[in-house]
Amino acid sequence: MRLPFLMLSLTLLLGNAVASEGNRGLSGQEGKALVGKASNRNASDESCERGSIESSALSLINHTFCRYKPKFDSHYRRALRDEPFLQGNVTFRLEVKGDGKVASVEIIQSDLSHSELERRFLMIASAMQFPGIGPDGWEGEYILRFSS
Repeated sequence: MRLPFLMLSLTLLLGNAVASEGNRGLSGQEGKALVGKASNRNASDESCERGSIESSALSLINHTFCRYKPKFDSHYRRALRDEPFLQGNVTFRLEVKGDGKVASVEIIQSDLSHSELERRFLMIASAMQFPGIGPDGWEGEYILRFSS
């Protein structure tokens, strides 16, 4: 009985991710769904690398979060070991410089209520690289959805 429960608990679905821009470009638009439901592919899946990348800032932000998804997933799965029903949204506020480096990142809202996991998410997000973001950089919010 315990093994199926653990297997079910460790199943991770990274649902839709939503980004919205700050006072640049698309500021009057509603947040745009950027990532579809995750499949059962492993971390070596190259789905983030396939196809052409659109040149819009939101597409580049989405593509970068897609590439870093396995890192977020790994820490989330570890946290599920102690809290099998841990789920919810985490909203990041990011400022990316024109060279693609993260200037600032913070979690402005989290349903997880798990300070250690949120600290790890901030470490991952602060180390992300956003190549090709453009000279103006990007500032906005990005939502990751986690469910067990």
